[in-house]
Amino acid sequence: MKRPHERGQVLVLFAGSMIALLAMAALAIDLSSVYSLQQTEKAAADAAALAGAQQLTIVGTQSTSVRQQARSDAWAILQGRFGLSGLPCDTSVDDSDCALGSTGYHAFITTPAKTTPKNQQSLQVTLSFPNYQLAFARLVGQNGWNVWQGSVAVNDRRHSYAVETLQPPAPKPNNLDANLCKDLAVNGNGTVLNVVHGDIGTNTSATTTNAGLIQLASGYVIDHIDDISLGGCSYATPDATWSQDLTGQPVGHYIGPGPLLQDPNDPIAQFTHATSFTQASGAVPCTTGSWAGDFPDATTASQWLTPPAGGTLTCYQPGIYTDKFSLTSNKDIAYLMPGAYEFTAGMKLGGTLAGGLVDSQPGVVLVLPQTTTLDPNNAVGMILNVGSSSCGANSCRATPAVDFSGTSAATSTLIKTLEGLTVTMEVPRDEGCFSGTNPIMGTCSINQNHTIGLAGTGVLLVAGVLYGPSDNMNINGGSSQTGVVGQIISWTVTYTGGSVLNQDFPVNDGKGVLRLDKACSGGDTPCTP
Repeated sequence: MKRPHERGQVLVLFAGSMIALLAMAALAIDLSSVYSLQQTEKAAADAAALAGAQQLTIVGTQSTSVRQQARSDAWAILQGRFGLSGLPCDTSVDDSDCALGSTGYHAFITTPAKTTPKNQQSLQVTLSFPNYQLAFARLVGQNGWNVWQGSVAVNDRRHSYAVETLQPPAPKPNNLDANLCKDLAVNGNGTVLNVVHGDIGTNTSATTTNAGLIQLASGYVIDHIDDISLGGCSYATPDATWSQDLTGQPVGHYIGPGPLLQDPNDPIAQFTHATSFTQASGAVPCTTGSWAGDFPDATTASQWLTPPAGGTLTCYQPGIYTDKFSLTSNKDIAYLMPGAYEFTAGMKLGGTLAGGLVDSQPGVVLVLPQTTTLDPNNAVGMILNVGSSSCGANSCRATPAVDFSGTSAATSTLIKTLEGLTVTMEVPRDEGCFSGTNPIMGTCSINQNHTIGLAGTGVLLVAGVLYGPSDNMNINGGSSQTGVVGQIISWTVTYTGGSVLNQDFPVNDGKGVLRLDKACSGGDTPCTP
């Protein structure tokens, strides 16, 4: 039998439990209400961000007036969502605090978004309810909450790299890195890498020395994995390894610590059933016989294919060349007829190498094993897959060569807009450098992989894709030339020689893919409101 004071204790415990249960129920009801409010905010912010960012999808066109129009388009969506008109919102500046009528919401719009890394083709919308009144939580002293949701729409054009270097960082103790800044280097007084179309992507970083210079067209960036501020290169800021002008160009885009840029794993041209030649036996008549129809019209390429006095013009047929392909005289010109070429003993060029000079017709692909070299140190010119002398755009360049399996020598990637690009040079990769498509500092002999060199004291015009994922490419132009080179995919690449080189991603990257950034639109880490 319970004593009277024991019955009183049970009553107190019961009352206390009921209060706790009621408080928990009240909090659950309020949390459900807040969650519903956040869903409303998220839907409205997502729609507004996507609508506004439509204005920003063409790279290099993000002027002040375009950004203002982007903000106006986002505001218009919010007006429609909340049934408002005539909002007194200032779209000429970022982060104008705009109260959405009597709804209790406040909206903020900014472009580019506040995310890290920053994308110039992005727009952020944040919706806030600064004093959302709670119904039951007041019982425990909580009157209201600031409930907000952010959304970022971004144009995804990450794969439009004019230059892509794959060597990964190799961390050492104390944040030092054996490969810091070494993937892409522009060296030498007067050496200029001018990227007229496309970004730069590197698994470490880019660097300029001896007054070398990197220039990117407006809106493009240098994506880099290494955060240079960690040390190793002794630079104070992540973008200080390359020279920048007074406006801060070119812009760095820190994408570290990963994931790393991957090997696109483009197919290597096949030579099953191909005929093997020496250089002498592979020669064919240029303007007569079965290959005559593949030689360029004299009026469209005469400036490149007319040898000087004492020089010769020799045409060659596709196949496997078993001896070192050499041009010993700077007066000689070798023209490669359309198709696939494997140079198993490498190449040494002292004259002019040409091929793929007919507009919108199949060109050539050159395959060099990793154990060989293309030595162009004394070359007068390298002119491959650029089309005729009147072709100045990617739309009329040579199309992919056809290899000996009947397959086009073209890129093959999951990014549909990048499929089928003409591949001009290939170096089969060193498998020790990769795990699948992921670059690793494995067993590859990276110091020996110097296969592709490009040079031209007079002319350097190499269109399409240069694919050597584990090769350390070197481009050394003459001081008097302005060259053009297509996309480079390499382990590392170094530019020297005091020339101006125009690098061009070989396809119009257009508007890219407009998407919501998960960092601000449903991801684990919300962006700054």
